[in-house]
Amino acid sequence: SDLSLMIRRERLECSEYSRYLKWLEKQDKTAALEYWHKELEGYSEYVTIPPYEVPEPTALQMETFTASLREEVRQKLLTLSRGNRITLGTVLQTAWGLLLQYYHNGKDVVFGKVVSGRNARISGIETMVGLFANTIPVRVCVHEHETLLQVLKEQQQKAVEGENYAYLSLADIQGRIG
Repeated sequence: SDLSLMIRRERLECSEYSRYLKWLEKQDKTAALEYWHKELEGYSEYVTIPPYEVPEPTALQMETFTASLREEVRQKLLTLSRGNRITLGTVLQTAWGLLLQYYHNGKDVVFGKVVSGRNARISGIETMVGLFANTIPVRVCVHEHETLLQVLKEQQQKAVEGENYAYLSLADIQGRIG
């Protein structure tokens, strides 16, 4: 019957997700903590963006804001990323980091990036049902005389390295490193 098929499917999905949990338990937390400690070493700022104006109190809890890039800007970003072997995601994350630096009046910021968590080398992970998402730190630090292209390439390298340790929860990173 439909009910027994649904129950069997649920058991199968749960058992598949348990493979991910077992994989997660086997990961080297010490190595991941060392990586994140090195990545965040020397950072002690707390970055906030001051409001431009204080809004009037309302019952509105959340509002959706949508922005679009002009086609010419989109094409330039694609050309930049493809021409330098940098993902478009890294370009946008770096732009966000630079914007945070501008509003914070600094050259070093950290913000959280949500990752899918599906980069684990487990057969069939792309079809598993379960909570895989995680948030990892992204640090954008601009050194004196560094060009934008150098910053982008450094961020791309750090993004690739960070994916190897994206399984460590943000709570573990913050709890151990601060």
